[in-house]
Amino acid sequence: MANNIYPTMAGADMRQARGETASPQWQQFMHLLPDFAGKNVLVLNCGNGWLCRQVLAKGAIGATGIDADAELITQARKQAGSARLRYRLMPSDYWNDIGGQFDIIVAANVSPSDAMHLATIPRLLRRGHGTLAISGQPEALSVLQQAVHVTDLKPGSWHASPATVLASGNVAIVMYRRRLYKRQ
Repeated sequence: MANNIYPTMAGADMRQARGETASPQWQQFMHLLPDFAGKNVLVLNCGNGWLCRQVLAKGAIGATGIDADAELITQARKQAGSARLRYRLMPSDYWNDIGGQFDIIVAANVSPSDAMHLATIPRLLRRGHGTLAISGQPEALSVLQQAVHVTDLKPGSWHASPATVLASGNVAIVMYRRRLYKRQ
């Protein structure tokens, strides 16, 4: 078990909705994600913030959730139980305007139109390396993988897990970028 250097979130509701556990898709996607201990995480299409609360409970130092649905963001903010948790209302057309540095970026339920907005999102990864975990329609993930490889100036620095089919029929992949190049 990883060392948890931050206190747990008192009183935070870790369920998707009162009386419900996480959907099978979220549970399956959670198992594919890397260790969050000590990481700063960005969650795109965060919905009501369930995953953001989960990553904090698993030791993340901070989580930022972004969604285009005002009602879901309002629900997420009402359930936020930590100052390390932030939510922003933002449609995918504006994802290129996101600032900050993250160790892990999670994008859930990515549609083909979202995929191109995600192509430049790796610039937000801290120190030039990190993890992109994406779930969505199969054609969207294919477009996204190609776009990320094309926009990255260091070919070969991305490694992707095999695609996993989720209970909803969506597909999930985890892409890792490691910059191991020597300076010249």
